[in-house]
Amino acid sequence: MNQENEGLTVGELTMAVGALLLIFLIWSGISKNQSTKNSITPIDVSSEVSKG
Repeated sequence: MNQENEGLTVGELTMAVGALLLIFLIWSGISKNQSTKNSITPIDVSSEVSKG
């Protein structure tokens, strides 16, 4: 029986999808961390202390 090697096996497809999912999760985690670092605004505590 002659088998032609066309396409991917189920295992290869599973590994490819898993790798893409892992890359996406890492990328979204890194970009989320960078956006939170840029959005932190300093709190002015001196105005709150002087009111009290």
